[in-house]
Amino acid sequence: MTDSVSSELREVERQVDNEFLKNALMSEPFARATWHFFAHFEDHFARQYVHAPDDELHYHALADNLINHSRWALKWLSSTCPPSSTKPPAYDDALYSHAMHLSELAMDYGPFTAAYTYASCGLVNLLLEGSRIRTSGSMIDDAQYEAYDHALMNKSDSSMLDDFDPSFMEEVHMSLRVRGQSFDYSLNPKIVQRAVESLGPIIDARFSLPDDWSFAMFTLDDFRRVARVLFALSLIHFLSRLSAALGGCPGNGIARALLLMESNELLDRLTRYCGIKRSTIIEIVQMLTYGSSGQKNADPALQPLIKLSPSCIAISPNLLMNSSIERNFSVLLNRLPAERDGYTVLSNTKEQAMISRLKAGLSGLGFRFWSGCITRWATASEVDLAISCDDERRAFVLELKAFTAPADPREVCERSEEIEKGISQIRTRKAAFAAGPQFLFDSLGIDDTYTVTWAVVSETSIGAPYVQDPTIPVVNARHLVKRLRKDGTLAGVSSWLENRSYLPLDGVHYRRIPRAVRISKWILDWYGVDVLTDDYISL
Repeated sequence: MTDSVSSELREVERQVDNEFLKNALMSEPFARATWHFFAHFEDHFARQYVHAPDDELHYHALADNLINHSRWALKWLSSTCPPSSTKPPAYDDALYSHAMHLSELAMDYGPFTAAYTYASCGLVNLLLEGSRIRTSGSMIDDAQYEAYDHALMNKSDSSMLDDFDPSFMEEVHMSLRVRGQSFDYSLNPKIVQRAVESLGPIIDARFSLPDDWSFAMFTLDDFRRVARVLFALSLIHFLSRLSAALGGCPGNGIARALLLMESNELLDRLTRYCGIKRSTIIEIVQMLTYGSSGQKNADPALQPLIKLSPSCIAISPNLLMNSSIERNFSVLLNRLPAERDGYTVLSNTKEQAMISRLKAGLSGLGFRFWSGCITRWATASEVDLAISCDDERRAFVLELKAFTAPADPREVCERSEEIEKGISQIRTRKAAFAAGPQFLFDSLGIDDTYTVTWAVVSETSIGAPYVQDPTIPVVNARHLVKRLRKDGTLAGVSSWLENRSYLPLDGVHYRRIPRAVRISKWILDWYGVDVLTDDYISL
């Protein structure tokens, strides 16, 4: 198979891939180097609350960006740095500066990997002109669909600090003791339980997987218990740091930027606070430990417990608190050989759960719902969900997609293929309907006086521009429910779908921003998407 990327551009790729080796952190022990990287990571969030907080939209964009690029930095550190002793790292100005430069490199590395991934798939054209890489192609020229996904997913997970009981902050503050460059605080079952109670609604809102899911070594309920306590420990630590910083602790409390625990202490505390068997705790902690379970391309967003040494585990509070816990858990399960087969079976129930959520979201509007198989349609006979309104003499026939949101260019391509399959299925059903409409009429309890609208509905991404069909709209599920409740009629929403009025407009709802990204002497022409509203779903 011919490579769509020239040999000269592949050589540029090799040089860009190796640029991290010039950073002085690579010669430091893994614990010291990694601690300083995540101390710098945490400083972004500490400054948000101590000095000049951004609005919520930019806060979420910052969190997503930092979490996404941290995987490159940690991959470089874990593959290059020598192993560490058990001695806890101490803050060093020079190492912090190197960590800042590594963070900047990782941020710039993301666009390069995206450009090369899309180019390798034939979706982007790359042209080398001297030291500049020119880019073109519909994948990057048309940012409307990407902007839509960003706008609809920006606020899917609230910040841990957005909506918890403020009296809890005072409880944390009362136990705080600032000691020189550092600080201490109480950590006991009572305060952890208070944190879990304060965070309960926020954490629970991040879970929508079926409650009865179980896996090879534990249940979903077991995982949720551990997740709640890990969130609580992270929140207590970060609130203590903020309180210490506001109280004058040097460096905004950077000496304790990370939560460090001996492995056995973490297991003991989780066992005590979660109320489940220690053997189950061990399995879940093992799964969530960076690089464990054979993860060669590990991602700290999926495995946020970082073993600095054989006996010391580090938790970056904001890495954990700002992660999309359900998405990450789902992706991780699908990557684990021991869980993959079971996950495939269980994931089939996600579509049924999506149907239930759509029905619940549209309750009280006078619609009828139907799901089932139209056996007389030879192909694509399964109708995920049909919505009918007898007063309007209208019906929607929907193909549903309940996959997890893409987190990198490779996943964007994979999820877009899923959307393309959904579009193809709708196209086949429309053809079957044209040849024999009575089969659908009988199933839905309608007749030829009804107007039928066809669409693909996704819980997350609606796919890249290259898979779209001008005759078949693809819309976000929450957006569709919100619009139906606002408009109240299938007719109005049908026009909204068919005219693509649900898509954002460049310069109104988002901006496509040209970017020149530089690594070493190489400059990549790329772009960014800036969403201009934090409540697009309500527009």
